[in-house]
Amino acid sequence: MTTGILFVDDDPDILQGLRRSMKRNRKRFDMRFVSSGAEALEALAETPADIVISDMRMPGMDGGELLSEVRTRFPATIRMILSGFAEKEAVMRTVGPAHQYLSKPCDAETLYTSIDRALSLQEFLESKPLRSFVAGLTVLPTLPESVAALIDKLDSNEPAMDCVAAAIAKDISMTAQVLKISNSAYFASVRNITNMQQAIQMLGFDTIKSLALESGIFNLHPETSQSADVIKQLNDCSIGIGMLAKGIASLEGMDAASTELASCAGTLSHVGTLALLHRDLEQFNQATTLAKTENIQTAAAEKRVCGASHAEVGAYLLGLWGFANPIVEAVAYHHSPAECPATEFSIVTAVYVAQHLNPALAGGAEMLQELESTLDMEYLESIGAAHRATVWRDFVVSEIEKRTLQ
Repeated sequence: MTTGILFVDDDPDILQGLRRSMKRNRKRFDMRFVSSGAEALEALAETPADIVISDMRMPGMDGGELLSEVRTRFPATIRMILSGFAEKEAVMRTVGPAHQYLSKPCDAETLYTSIDRALSLQEFLESKPLRSFVAGLTVLPTLPESVAALIDKLDSNEPAMDCVAAAIAKDISMTAQVLKISNSAYFASVRNITNMQQAIQMLGFDTIKSLALESGIFNLHPETSQSADVIKQLNDCSIGIGMLAKGIASLEGMDAASTELASCAGTLSHVGTLALLHRDLEQFNQATTLAKTENIQTAAAEKRVCGASHAEVGAYLLGLWGFANPIVEAVAYHHSPAECPATEFSIVTAVYVAQHLNPALAGGAEMLQELESTLDMEYLESIGAAHRATVWRDFVVSEIEKRTLQ
C-alpha cells in the first residue's frame, strides 16, 4: 500500500521545491501539496494521510493549529513541522501536536531520512490501535510534586543549572519532553543531546519554565493514588537503570557520548509503561497481575493483555519524537537483546544488564545472585561479554554500598 504524505506551505516556491526534491519518490509515496491549513483538512477528510508535513507560519491557520486539528481528527497520522520560523511562543504551541521539527532550508536527504525513519518505526508496534494511540499522545503522566519542585527551582533568584537538571531528571515524563524539544531543529545546533544540563543550556531557563507552565505537557495529573504510586516507582526504577547503564557502558570502554546515550536510554526505558498506564489503568493492572500469577516477564504479559509491551510502545514513541537510533533501539530491546542485530557489546547490552540487575539497588546485594542466574548468558556469550558479568556485579554492589552510606 502506498504511503500518503501531505505537504502544507503557503509559499508556492517552497511547494514547488518540495515537488522537485521528492520527485524520485513518486512511485513510493502518494504525495499531495496544498497551500493552507483549511485545504489540508479538506484533503485529509477526503483521503487521510500517513504523514503531514507543515510550515509553521501561515495565514489563517498556522502549523501549530493545523497539527492540533490533525492530531484530534486523525491521531494515527505522523505530524512534522518544516519551518524556518522559530519565535518561542509559536514553538511552544507545536511541542504537543508535532512529533518532529525540521528546519528550513531542509535538504532532500534529511527529509527522506526523517520520513523513512518514521515509517520504519511501525515494525516496533504491530497493533494499529496502539500506533494510533501513541501517535496521538501529547502528554505522559507527570506527578504534581515533580512539576512543583521544578517551578520552585526555577523561581529562585539565581536558578542553579544542576538543581534544575536534577529536578527534571527525577521524572521520566519531564525528561523525555525536555530532551525531545532540545533536540528539535528549532533549538539544537547539533543532534543527540542526551545530557539534561546540555538540554537546559540549549533551551534556557525561560523556555523550561514556559514548558512547565504554559504548554500543558507536564500537567497531566495521575487520576488515582495507585497511578501516582506506580509513577513514583517507575521514576525511581528508571533513574537507577540510567545510572547503572552509564556505569556499565563506561566499564566496557565506551566513549563519553556513548555512555551518555546509554544513560539516556536507560532512564527512558520505561516511558512506554507510562503510556500504557495512561491508556488504560485496568488493562495495565491485568497485565501486572498476569505477570505475577504466571511468573512471566512483565513485557510478555503486556503483549498478551495490551497488544504490545512497554518496550515496543516506548521505542515507537521515542522514535516518533526524533530520539537518536541507539536510544530507540536500546528501549526496544532492553528485555530481549538477542533480537537486536548487534554482534558486540552495545548500548542495548548496557541497558539490558542495567535493567536486569537494577532491582538489587532497592532489594540489596543478596538479590544479585538470583538476578545474575537469569541473565541471558547465551546472548552475552554470543557477543563475547559473558566473562564480564562479575565486573558488572561488583559495580552494582559498590552502588548499593554507596546508597547504604548516604
